[in-house]
Amino acid sequence: MSNLPLARPLMTRHSRLPREVRTVDDAIAMIEDDIPKDSIGKAHWLSARDQLHAARETELPRDIERATTRLEAALQHEGWLH
Repeated sequence: MSNLPLARPLMTRHSRLPREVRTVDDAIAMIEDDIPKDSIGKAHWLSARDQLHAARETELPRDIERATTRLEAALQHEGWLH
């Protein structure tokens, strides 16, 4: 796993999720491994995952910011952002 940081660390408050997400790869792993299966197909999670993969590929600051914002929005939508 790479250590490419998110634009800012995100704190979660769902018991099945890591308490803090700091890197792009950690965020991807969280979505793929920890998000409840009945939620993973929702548009906000699919969008966040796609943006995170793009950020990992390009490593561009604007893509990292966009991915972080999408992840933040998905967590907020579910009520899981601390």
